Amino acid sequence: MLFISACFNRRWYEIELYTEKYRPKTLIEVIGQDKAIKQLISWFNNCNEKKRWRPVILWGPHGCGKTSMAYSFCYDHMLEPVEINVASSYSEVEAKLFSLDVSTFNGKDKCLIIEELEFVLGLRDIGKLVRKFLDKKKFPGPVIITSDDVYHRKLYDLRRRSEAIRLSRLKKSLIVKILRRVSSSEGITVSQQILESIAEESGGDARAALNDLQIVAASGSFDLIVRRNVRVYIYDFLDSIFTGEPGTEVSKKFSEVSVDYEMLLSWIYENVLHVTSNIKSLNEALRILSVADKFNWRARRVDWKYLKYLFAVLSYGLPSLKLKRRGYVRYSFPSVISTRASVRRKNIDDIIQILASKCHCSKRDALRIYRLFSSIGRI
Repeated sequence: MLFISACFNRRWYEIELYTEKYRPKTLIEVIGQDKAIKQLISWFNNCNEKKRWRPVILWGPHGCGKTSMAYSFCYDHMLEPVEINVASSYSEVEAKLFSLDVSTFNGKDKCLIIEELEFVLGLRDIGKLVRKFLDKKKFPGPVIITSDDVYHRKLYDLRRRSEAIRLSRLKKSLIVKILRRVSSSEGITVSQQILESIAEESGGDARAALNDLQIVAASGSFDLIVRRNVRVYIYDFLDSIFTGEPGTEVSKKFSEVSVDYEMLLSWIYENVLHVTSNIKSLNEALRILSVADKFNWRARRVDWKYLKYLFAVLSYGLPSLKLKRRGYVRYSFPSVISTRASVRRKNIDDIIQILASKCHCSKRDALRIYRLFSSIGRI
């Protein structure tokens, strides 16, 4: 909040953030997400036609417009947004979920917006309420969920029952365009070089870029701007590991990728078969992955210093093979993890069914008994 103290002795509550003041009101004003907007409208039309609502997950990096798109969608379709986020209290969430079945005074239908669901589910108080609501098979209206990473472990079950729409990181030219429009509206004279520097340091985060512009406008100094750590998503990482140049640029992404190392190896192993059909290249790639897996095992069981050898093998070994075919390659989630999860769910269902028959109770009560004994077993 350094810019607040420099704003010509104005009180903090008199300052309106650029991120709120210039938030898009309609979908036409959302920049750089044309494909995602078409998918969102298509989802709404299909669900509205069938009268069967399926949750939609808008996912992507920070500052790419997930929340703005959700509210703009509500505005364009005359829906009343009902938001739940990590700052919501238990009673507030309870009241909002109950209100979805109640009609509004102005006759508008309601749309539930859940911000950063993976963090909401991690909260002890409101997480259970939201999870119970999302476990329903039928929803009273549209449900829009925002998330930084749709492959987060807490979203696995929901992802199979929802439609996921990915929002891409904003390009530098688009962020410069947004900054130029805002500075023109505010009557601020900022050089093109400063605007490009702010866009570069933001790492594709429009929210961070607008905050930085407000800092520069208030303080008159670019020295307060800090470079953001950019999170690398698994799809981008796979592109770099299969087609990138061997070297340090690939190794730097290991600390920024959105999954852990074991999951990362599973992703690479699953998709290396999709990117090449050459037997010789495939054999060499699997040999490199086996060496990487050995170093991963030694890092977990012996000493974490072996991770640097894992990074070296993957950073220089796989990119040197140039595996990826020309054109679009659809990466898939590791099947071994999906199979393991489905087998575990089937085993739990079998146990619940046996408990229900032996205890002469419903499956819901049998599930409570199972959870009780499971918690006792972990003590």
